Amino acid sequence: MPLRHVVAEGEGISKIAERYGINPQTIWDDAGNATLREQRPDPNVLLPDDVLVIPDKVLGSASCATGKRHVFRRLGVPALFVMQLLDAEDAPRTGIAYTLEVDGVAKNGTTDDTGMVRQWVPCASQSGRLLIGEGDAAEEYALEFGDLRPLSDTRGVQQRLRNLGFTCPVDGDAAGAALQSAIARFQAWAGLAATGILDDATRAEIGKLHDSTETPESASE
Repeated sequence: MPLRHVVAEGEGISKIAERYGINPQTIWDDAGNATLREQRPDPNVLLPDDVLVIPDKVLGSASCATGKRHVFRRLGVPALFVMQLLDAEDAPRTGIAYTLEVDGVAKNGTTDDTGMVRQWVPCASQSGRLLIGEGDAAEEYALEFGDLRPLSDTRGVQQRLRNLGFTCPVDGDAAGAALQSAIARFQAWAGLAATGILDDATRAEIGKLHDSTETPESASE
């Protein structure tokens, strides 16, 4: 019988799927989650108290030759961390050395020709640290996995503005002066009327620039 999982703070589909031992896409595609999919197009951007239907496990089988070693890989484990680095002119920061530290494990790499950082991380990880560059000039960024709110939520707007470089507190205060200032600065930068008001056009532009997989109607750090 399918289970019902109430989403907790900081949970995304990868973390939940690992807990139940089921492929994330299998959970998300289940018919019982049709309504939630309409509300949250991105399964990695859920709100606390959202309810996910966890389908029953289906046993599988595979035919293998005896006397040989075989490798089976579990889908959805680990999770892929992806982050794009841009300069002040929105050009990709290519060929930049970086270190991603998650759960005490450091992984080194170099950004690709689109400025992307791509590394596999454990599904249950909640935080990490990204170092960009080397030596005294290195930049440090704190990472929180699974904590991004939908764009329809005030905190989700604040998180995206902060990630895009428009500093504001992530406190859920829709009428706060700091949020209005950040919105006005974003609007001016994006070529919109700098009213400081979070209208539909501004919300859509924030979502488009931050995470194009979400729509402003349904659309967390």
